[in-house]
Amino acid sequence: VSLPDYINWISNKLNE
Repeated sequence: VSLPDYINWISNKLNE
């Protein structure tokens, strides 16, 4: 997984 994808995943979890 690329770094931007990881950031995006974290952001998604925080937004849930």
